[in-house]
Amino acid sequence: MTDKHWFLVLLDPRSAIGQMYAAEDSNNDGITVNAGCPVLRCTDIHMDGPLLFAVRKPSKGPSRQELYIPYSAVVGIFQADRHDDEPEKRFGFQLR
Repeated sequence: MTDKHWFLVLLDPRSAIGQMYAAEDSNNDGITVNAGCPVLRCTDIHMDGPLLFAVRKPSKGPSRQELYIPYSAVVGIFQADRHDDEPEKRFGFQLR
């Protein structure tokens, strides 16, 4: 785990996990305005297995969430400085 970076994982809203995190009452960290992609702000990711392993601290619910996400459900991953409060703006997309 790194204390220096966030990883913003954008999910395909058509995938099963994307639909789950796109639901209005879900525990996502935002939805992109243009494409409707759910965004998860992760503290750590590993891409060395058959699935993307992601660790996040959700805003509600458990204090730590570990996810195994199919690569086919991932639209993109952005790495941002941990001190950046709104890293999505630096990458040119807006969250709702």
